[in-house]
Amino acid sequence: MRPLKAIAVAVFSAQIVLGCITLTGTSAQASLTGGLRKGESQYLEMSLEPGKYHIVVETEGGKPSFLLYETNGRLIGESYEFNPKESTAQGLTVEIYRPLIVHLWLQMNACKSVCYFQVVPLKSSSNSFNYVRVPSKVLNSRPSYNVPSSRIPEDKTGRIIPSGQSGTSSSNQYVFNTNSHVSTGISVNPGDKIRVKASGRIRFGYFAGSGGPKGIIISPAYNYFTDVPHGQLIGRIKQFGAEDLDGWSSIGEGREFTVRSQGVLEFAVNDNRPGDNSGSFRVEVTIEPAK
Repeated sequence: MRPLKAIAVAVFSAQIVLGCITLTGTSAQASLTGGLRKGESQYLEMSLEPGKYHIVVETEGGKPSFLLYETNGRLIGESYEFNPKESTAQGLTVEIYRPLIVHLWLQMNACKSVCYFQVVPLKSSSNSFNYVRVPSKVLNSRPSYNVPSSRIPEDKTGRIIPSGQSGTSSSNQYVFNTNSHVSTGISVNPGDKIRVKASGRIRFGYFAGSGGPKGIIISPAYNYFTDVPHGQLIGRIKQFGAEDLDGWSSIGEGREFTVRSQGVLEFAVNDNRPGDNSGSFRVEVTIEPAK
């Protein structure tokens, strides 16, 4: 499949070095600090203004991980690990285009007893990142939308059907709805044949207008890929270690192809600011396993 040309993405995975930040050196807000035992989680709500942020979680003696969601359940980013000499930390970089309330799901994956943590929001300013105070609070319970850690049910043949989506009784046909990005959770193997049929319409924000899976022609500044119409349905087989924009190809209203490498089937809309989209594409997938 011909690769697409990428120009922008809202979430980055580059490693950052923050050795100057320590648990005692940063005056974090009370709601952004706490202590967790191994396996325990805490859920935070933060209000972010437009801008580019590093969101870092530091601990003493623990190993944390976290996910960042919009309040509608759309995943913004997930943590990656780096290792300053003085502490254990996880972080991500995210760009916010409008005032946004986000949920941070923090879990302590390793800890001998109680491990204390602090969340450190850093915002870009004049080519550097500086600590900023953001309105925040601790949530009393886990938000109710579906998350990657929720159980994925299996059908009788072992093919998996993601929570919130539907599969037919023939066990290799699936239906998904999206106006941004969806990881289907379906693992495919070399030689599997995939048929995709897409329909529906999405309104791409307040001024861009609406369109079907073929997309519409507007400024490419709002596209992930310049050589594909805005809002067109795209897809990929995500392989282990792939970056956010690796391996995508045009789908449009549909296509058929044979899988070349093992991975997980994903779909997305060629729109790098999908937060104001409404409506959705209906994506019907049929998989014929390799013989």
